[in-house]
Amino acid sequence: MLFQKKSEMQEIKDALSEENASTRKYYGRENPAEELRRTAPQEPARHEEDAVPAAPARGSAPLFVKIEKYYDILKDVQEMKTFLSGTKHLYQILEEVENVRNDTLKIMRATIQRLEKSVVEMDSGLLRPMEGQYPTPQEAPEVRHIEGSLNELQSQLDVLKKELQSMK
Repeated sequence: MLFQKKSEMQEIKDALSEENASTRKYYGRENPAEELRRTAPQEPARHEEDAVPAAPARGSAPLFVKIEKYYDILKDVQEMKTFLSGTKHLYQILEEVENVRNDTLKIMRATIQRLEKSVVEMDSGLLRPMEGQYPTPQEAPEVRHIEGSLNELQSQLDVLKKELQSMK
């Protein structure tokens, strides 16, 4: 029975040393309770019979958390909630835009079909001359006269430019 208590004591010491190592990992320093134990005056040794078995060591979060880190975590969680809410809202807007787009395409399709039907009706209502009797467009004599006048003005402008350059 005495040997069992020693092994239990050793397990407790090992668990505490593991906990101290994990606390150092989180805080970058030793456990505050361990620091107090070192600076406090030494108590007389207890008998092994008085020792109370400790709860089994488990890999849990440290007992003390810095308030600033806690507030930072709360702020980050709130930002994630806000981002998620915004993303949901954007998704709903995209769905609405897609529905409006589909409705618009349906309306355009119906309008084009009605327009096509109207054009076919108008085309069928027009009288057509017999093949080969289509009128051919003829150029008006005024167009030829205007083109000739423009060519004369262009040649006169070129002559004036040459005279101006020779004067310089």
